[in-house]
Amino acid sequence: MAQGTSANDRVNLTKVSESVVLAWSSFVDNKILRSTDARSTWADLGEVIPAGIFAITVVNPLLISIADQNGNPFSPAIQTPPVGDDNFYRNRQEILKQ
Repeated sequence: MAQGTSANDRVNLTKVSESVVLAWSSFVDNKILRSTDARSTWADLGEVIPAGIFAITVVNPLLISIADQNGNPFSPAIQTPPVGDDNFYRNRQEILKQ
């Protein structure tokens, strides 16, 4: 997981908890970045949803729902990994890590 100091033009910010925020933009790429230090640094979680992210909804810090550009819902806390996606569980844990 790469670390950086910029959200790299991701204009969508989603608050997960008091200490965790996600940054994403389907216009930049399909990656999600996570900050746990008031947006001072960002961890690149990679392309969690290959079809592109349409929306992220936080029900609570342990239950996040993501809709892809095709309208398919994903919930990293309970989602079955797509066939051939070896990074799914790593990505799921990184999103939920606090």
